[in-house]
Amino acid sequence: MRLVYNKNYPLKEPPVDLDSLSNVNRVVIVGNEFFITSDLRMARKKTSELDCDFENLTPTVAAEKYPKYFSRSFIRRAQVCTHLVTVKLSEEQVAFCQDKGDGRIAPYIRSLIDEKMKDESDEG
Repeated sequence: MRLVYNKNYPLKEPPVDLDSLSNVNRVVIVGNEFFITSDLRMARKKTSELDCDFENLTPTVAAEKYPKYFSRSFIRRAQVCTHLVTVKLSEEQVAFCQDKGDGRIAPYIRSLIDEKMKDESDEG
C-alpha cells in the first residue's frame, strides 16, 4: 500500500509496511486510526488540532512498539552524496586556486583531493 501524508488509515492487521518512509516522517496514532506526516513540525501542527490522546512516533519506533500494525523490514540510511564544507582561505590562497582552477575554486580543490586519493589507492 502506498501511504499518503495526512490521510487517515485504520489500525488493522496485516501490518502496514513502513519501509518507504524515512525517520523524518512521523506516524501519528489516534484511537483506532493513524496518519503519516512529512516531518515532526507537520505532526505537531496536525496534533495541535486534536482533542484526544495520540502518539507521535518515527516509523522505526512505530514498528517496534506496534508490530501487530506496522512492519519495517529494513532501516535505510540516508544516502549522502555530497557534503558542504566551509574552508577559510587567505586572499593569496583564493587567488592561487582561481588562477589554477580557471576562476573556479571548489572544482580545483576537489581535483587536488581526487588526485591525492588516487595516488594513495595506487600505493596500497
